[in-house]
Amino acid sequence: MIPSLGLCSLPGDTLRCPLCVHAQTQVVQRLREAHTNMVGTLTSEALGEALLRSYKDEVLMTDEGIGELTAAGIREHFEQHTVAPHHQLAGDIMFCATVQRQYRRECAAKSGGEIALCGPAIQDWLKLSKHKMSLLQTYQNLLKPGKNTPEARPYDLS
Repeated sequence: MIPSLGLCSLPGDTLRCPLCVHAQTQVVQRLREAHTNMVGTLTSEALGEALLRSYKDEVLMTDEGIGELTAAGIREHFEQHTVAPHHQLAGDIMFCATVQRQYRRECAAKSGGEIALCGPAIQDWLKLSKHKMSLLQTYQNLLKPGKNTPEARPYDLS
């Protein structure tokens, strides 16, 4: 059973999230890049704390700010207000696994101590398994460090 979806706000509906309101600013874009680089390596709570420290450090250095932020607010923004590929893939992978478990429970009929399997259900289960493995490969590739990441090099003072 799929849980019912609650009402969600549409763009323009009294935005209260400072990260959503200031989404086009350089500060939020740098936070988004930092989030993309760190996701999958830290827990959600640790990631929110790290992004908050990064934001506060940037405000101190550049005096560019978008208001008061909290780790919980940052976490909520990136989990609820944005479409993050890693979250979408993880959700799809979990859904495939749930459907596969359901097929395992429901598609084997027991009669007189023998188990009879439903052929079309087995085919569907195999398709789901292949799709789930494809999603897992995509998820793993998404979490690998990018090749475009610049290397840290010391300053050449010569």
